[in-house]
Amino acid sequence: MVRDAEENAEKDAQRKLLQEAKNNADSLLYSTKKALEEHKDKIPEDVKKDIDEKLAATATAMEGDDAEAISAAVTELQTAAQKIGEAAYGQQQAGDDAAKKDDDDDVKDADFKEPPKDGDDKKDEKK
Repeated sequence: MVRDAEENAEKDAQRKLLQEAKNNADSLLYSTKKALEEHKDKIPEDVKKDIDEKLAATATAMEGDDAEAISAAVTELQTAAQKIGEAAYGQQQAGDDAAKKDDDDDVKDADFKEPPKDGDDKKDEKK
């Protein structure tokens, strides 16, 4: 039994790598599709098209048994999926900056003094 385990150790390691690559790809496919759906109105069409192509390539790679091909497809999809965040949060930040500029126009500086605390009045009177 030990000899069988030693003989199959390399095959098991390859199977493990393949399954981990497929799990990573599946997770990335799900999260990318979800993000794409959430921010579809903020993402330019050319970025959507690129991401859709990478999604299809990753799904196709998952059907095979080549862990390296799956990992390469995952890397390309990750790079493309970053554009979702850039597009979504870039527009949000631009809107926030415009809102801050509008809010800053009404700011006025003022000097003030803090009222003395109850214990501080009595000390000042005794001196």
